[in-house]
Amino acid sequence: MESIATLAGKNVLSVGTGATYGTCLVNLKLFPPPSVPGYGNASGFELRLLDKTGRGDFGEMERIVGTFIQDLKARPEIAGAFTIFNASFPQYTLALDMERAAQKGVTAENALATLQTMLGSEYATR
Repeated sequence: MESIATLAGKNVLSVGTGATYGTCLVNLKLFPPPSVPGYGNASGFELRLLDKTGRGDFGEMERIVGTFIQDLKARPEIAGAFTIFNASFPQYTLALDMERAAQKGVTAENALATLQTMLGSEYATR
């Protein structure tokens, strides 16, 4: 191993940002690049599942996601599958007092963008 660098809040493979992401870049002394650029050990795809039931049952969603991941792993075309979804991860519901915010000149968009930056991260540019 030549060197190690870490990034908190960033997923370099999917260009995602968020409090649950982290990346560790390990620079090896000998590691050949892929023969065709863009196709290598880090290639793959990302899926996002959406709960359209409206119930907000995170435990049930975790069970369904787990079953989905197991079904993916059973397919010969899929080399590996995982999820970062965790039903016990803290979740908050916020109610914005629109009238009070308007009196102070704050839009819902500004309030939520500021909250996102404080709690997680802000994607600025590539």
